[in-house]
Amino acid sequence: MNYGFIVRTSRVMSSLRKYYSAHVRRMTNFFISSFRQSFLWVEQQGNNPRTRGRVQDSLTFFAQDAWRNGAFNVRGGFENNVGIKCDDQNNTNTMEDNGELQAGFIFHPVEAIESGEINVMQTRDGLKVTDK
Repeated sequence: MNYGFIVRTSRVMSSLRKYYSAHVRRMTNFFISSFRQSFLWVEQQGNNPRTRGRVQDSLTFFAQDAWRNGAFNVRGGFENNVGIKCDDQNNTNTMEDNGELQAGFIFHPVEAIESGEINVMQTRDGLKVTDK
């Protein structure tokens, strides 16, 4: 019936890079909710090298799976597109004394294709389809 509208882009209205594309915002929300559920066990641990190592390993395992499934940019490999840090550099003695733990998770998301072009031309040898 041709009622309603069709969304033809992944852009959002924000000019802030972290809110630039709808798929990036949805991915970030997925990471936040996944980490909230998956790391509840941390609340009952001490802030020590063993716990920090387990957190770093868990985040790495999660991120590698997401990378293999196309969530992050692939240029330069996994290490170039995902950064995970949970060690004594971002967990000070004061944080340990206060029962706090901090982990950093930085990622370069894959960019969604917003427009594509397929060139079709007739040649003497038949139809030829190429990209530009």
